[in-house]
Amino acid sequence: MTNPIIEKRDLYKGILQSALDGFWIVDREGNILEVNDAYCKMSGYTREELTNMKVFQVEALEEPDEMETRIQSIIREGSVKFESKHMRKDGTVFEIETSIQYLPKDEGIFVGFISDITQRNVMLRQLKENELFLEETQTIGRLGTFKIDVSSGNWESSGILDSILGIDESYERNAEGLVKLVHPDFVKDLQDYYATEVVETRVFEKEHKIICPFDNSEKWVYTRAVLNLSSDDSSNEMIGIVRDISEMKSREDELQAARLKAEESDRMKSSFLANISHEIRTPINGIIGFIDLIKETTLHEEDIAKYLTIIRNSSDRVVNLMSKIVAFARIDSEVPDLKISNIRLDEEIKRISESFIAEAEEKGLRLIINKEAVSRNDITISSDRELLRSILDNLVDNAIKFSHKGKVEIDYELRDQSVRIYVRDQGIGIPANQLDRIFERFYQVDSSLSRIYEGSGLGLSLSKAYAELLGGNITVDSQPGKGSTFVLILPQNP
Repeated sequence: MTNPIIEKRDLYKGILQSALDGFWIVDREGNILEVNDAYCKMSGYTREELTNMKVFQVEALEEPDEMETRIQSIIREGSVKFESKHMRKDGTVFEIETSIQYLPKDEGIFVGFISDITQRNVMLRQLKENELFLEETQTIGRLGTFKIDVSSGNWESSGILDSILGIDESYERNAEGLVKLVHPDFVKDLQDYYATEVVETRVFEKEHKIICPFDNSEKWVYTRAVLNLSSDDSSNEMIGIVRDISEMKSREDELQAARLKAEESDRMKSSFLANISHEIRTPINGIIGFIDLIKETTLHEEDIAKYLTIIRNSSDRVVNLMSKIVAFARIDSEVPDLKISNIRLDEEIKRISESFIAEAEEKGLRLIINKEAVSRNDITISSDRELLRSILDNLVDNAIKFSHKGKVEIDYELRDQSVRIYVRDQGIGIPANQLDRIFERFYQVDSSLSRIYEGSGLGLSLSKAYAELLGGNITVDSQPGKGSTFVLILPQNP
């Protein structure tokens, strides 16, 4: 008669032997009492070899005391599940996941099921590495990802995208929250774009601005996404990427500004060359013409004297122009050697007045020195006399040139260890939108060849450059039709 206990034992043994996972029985001393074929295949040992071995001989633990700690944990808990490493017969290590239960009958035994998870862990590590690589590349490229449920308006975002948008986990990821992120200037444009093009093409691709909600800062982003619509509206979603292009936009703006500046510089240089040609050709033609007239023997002496004066003035005009061009060349190529000396301002102002009084009277203007300034005869300044004279000569010359009535007044004072020299006129004035540009090289308020006033557009620019070399500056206040006030500010003792 068949013993049912033996039949059940053989049945269980057959099941365990045919299992894909490894199985073993170990006593409290760590002796392996039984194993199945699956674990023999994993380890490379035969059943006879394993049943004559102890657990620690197949365990590949880095800490020897870890085995005893684990055994005590199993006994205390009754059953545990953990990952570990075992060593094959050929010395190679494989990773396992084991579930062990402690049976306290007799002296107690451990029953364990063992799975080889080496390949699984390799794949998980590779997946983790890929995720880290993707995250790093997204971080470097400022590239975030998102998914929007079109039906509900709810959306998900990657950590990088959260960083770009300036949000955290608490931000409401719904339709309203999405709209709040878009810059108001772009909301309607993007909504119209989605309704008219994206629904048709299933592709969203736009550059637009966003507002980061926690600090209200603005950013430029590039968004590209694909719209997936199901026929029954059961799964409508948009999946895409967002890239922070703020730096690129900033560089584009800088390049655009540089291009415009270069184009303006080229235009000004072209205008300058045309004006220079005009400025040189006009006096030279005068010189040549009047020399030819002087050759005629029938001229009276007073005519000859008059023509010689014109020739001299024309020559001075050419020399003055060439001097300015050479001065700029010197400033650009090297730092001028300043010759600092103590200068009495009352003497310099008096010299300027005497130099230009005749020219001013010829135009019906009064050239005066402020009465209060006359009494300030004790102000001295340490500066370069030649550069100071050049600045003041140019400012007074301009004041007379651009005035037709009234007066030109020179004033000066000492304030906060700085000397301020004022040149005021009642001339044509300068439009407000051109005040910031009159000190640029080659710039003229009227640059046409048919302009009324002579000049190369270098005088004020050169004067400002000289003032800066002396540690100072020139400012201007002007009203069209009422006149201008130029202020030369220099340190008394640089």
